[in-house]
Amino acid sequence: MDHLLVEWVSEPKTYSVVRSEDIVDGTKRLNCVGLIGSETEISWGKKVYLGRVHEVGQDKRILIQNADKLAALALLEEESTATNQLTLKVAVRSKKRKKQHTEATKVLQIDKILASQNLDQPQGNEEDNNENNPVSAPAEPSLDTDIDAQIDYKEKFLALKIKYRELRRKHKTLVRSVAETNEVELYPSSGVTLSAAELASIKLMSNQPTVRARNLFRRLFTLDELRTHSLLGKRCNANRNAIPLPAIDPNRCNAVIGYILKEEGVDGLPANDLSSADAKLFLKKKRTLKREITKSLSDFLREETRKPIV
Repeated sequence: MDHLLVEWVSEPKTYSVVRSEDIVDGTKRLNCVGLIGSETEISWGKKVYLGRVHEVGQDKRILIQNADKLAALALLEEESTATNQLTLKVAVRSKKRKKQHTEATKVLQIDKILASQNLDQPQGNEEDNNENNPVSAPAEPSLDTDIDAQIDYKEKFLALKIKYRELRRKHKTLVRSVAETNEVELYPSSGVTLSAAELASIKLMSNQPTVRARNLFRRLFTLDELRTHSLLGKRCNANRNAIPLPAIDPNRCNAVIGYILKEEGVDGLPANDLSSADAKLFLKKKRTLKREITKSLSDFLREETRKPIV
């Protein structure tokens, strides 16, 4: 089964890996490779979003790694742009101060040269003084200032400090992005794993527990498994003559249900410090939520079974 690495048009620089069956237009599913570089409508949950296809492949793990790399590169590009702008501002400010310092130094040197000359001497005695006491021409003033005096070390230190902070933050971001590529166990002791980035995207796109459970089923089971299995493998009450479909993998199914209950805070037994009334409310909420999830998943598998095969 083909998978697609897409970039959401509504959220640029946000990447996800979807299945080819999620493409809304059935005619485009037959030629997924031809969709590279183009935009197409993709079903995500109960809504349809416009996505730009970047890559097509059958290995889902490789596509997820490529999506994480693209997201990391986009983040580095944004941080690099911000760093360059900040460095440019600091450089312009330092250059302006350096120019002002140089001009001030030149003015001081000119003042010293003018002060060394006797400009207040009367004009009539100037020739006599020149004959009796010839004055040598003043030395050419040196306008070359000391380089060390012109360098603003404080500004230079601040610029290097800002650059160090940006590099440190970039390093932390890369470490965090690498850690997010690791797979996490969906529910303790279930053995069902899912990448942290994909699990976070499913939580973000699912506004209800039942929708989240359906999206997890879409990721954990293939299209053939969804179409050829039922939730519990029981006979349908509405059509008892029909042959019941086999039950879907109970391990992955229970992992999804347990994960949803845990996210909603009703997993396991009620706490010991709860009163009897609160404990009853806890168990009632747990039973109600589990019943809703089970019914939603059962309806979802029934809907997938009735879909025409493209």
